Amino acid sequence: MFNYLLVIYRKLNIVASRNKKQFFQIFIILVVVLIFFAYLFSHYEKISLFKSLYWALTTASTVGYGDIVPKNNIGRIIAMGLMVFGVSIIGVFLAGLSSIVLDFKLGRFFGTMESHFVKNHVVILGFNDYIKNSLEEILKENDKNVVLMADIDNNPLNKDKLLFIKGDITNEKDINKAKLNNAQLCIIADKDDSKTLIAATTVRSLYSKL
Repeated sequence: MFNYLLVIYRKLNIVASRNKKQFFQIFIILVVVLIFFAYLFSHYEKISLFKSLYWALTTASTVGYGDIVPKNNIGRIIAMGLMVFGVSIIGVFLAGLSSIVLDFKLGRFFGTMESHFVKNHVVILGFNDYIKNSLEEILKENDKNVVLMADIDNNPLNKDKLLFIKGDITNEKDINKAKLNNAQLCIIADKDDSKTLIAATTVRSLYSKL
């Protein structure tokens, strides 16, 4: 379970890194708003700060259990302020999180991922009829993740273990995106034999131990 959560965190971190500053700012604002209103509620309603934080979170998230409610007008004004500001900020935060998940899924499909987290994986450079017909078998027989880099429109298979990166297999910068330094095996097979030869020469010169 922990490993599964760690993989999810790494996946989100890959895409979130593109907008990390903005996402972090929204999160900090959300925390500050919750603490600020929780402190005011604790002070004027005469309850503990922990209970106030609990109240602020349930109110801002629109859950509202009703076990803690304001008992005076000042408390009600504080609650209304939290409803206006807190709910709005949480909405922005959740919208940002949703866009990150969507960005990751689209990145997997269209091959726009800039980096990834796999290790001891199989790298396939190029895409031809042999790869097309053998890809499912390679995924089935291999318990490792497979990274496919090719100049095609989208991911040919919707499999969790397959990471597609759109790129030029003769371009050293693109090849580096496949993290061949952490790979276990590299298969090179493209429709264009000249590209296959250039990619093989480049990989051999850069990763002599692979």
